[in-house]
Amino acid sequence: MLAGAGLLLCCASVNLSGAGLWQFWAALGCGAGGTLLSQAAFQAGPLGGSLGAMMAIDPVVGVGLGMVVFGEPFATDDTAPVRLVGLAITLVGVWLLAMVQRAPTATLPPLRTPTATPGR
Repeated sequence: MLAGAGLLLCCASVNLSGAGLWQFWAALGCGAGGTLLSQAAFQAGPLGGSLGAMMAIDPVVGVGLGMVVFGEPFATDDTAPVRLVGLAITLVGVWLLAMVQRAPTATLPPLRTPTATPGR
């Protein structure tokens, strides 16, 4: 989410061009904070769950911030159903990936080492 906010601030600083540099520094801070949080998420558990969630949340946050802050439309009437289906498929895929990561793993019996018999 911080990466999306950082991109939003970068766009704002480019659009304002000369109105102030606070957006640039805020974007750098959001980028650094996002990097630290993503590394903490990678170390907290299985990679599939955290990576999948971040890959799905980043575009959703980016599109949401673009719609709210800049007033950009989500889609035209022609492409809205296709984009909604794509969003739904992405979110279902992330949910399935997270559920696979949470499933208990089967324990295998210990390996038996073959014993050599003398004389053979």
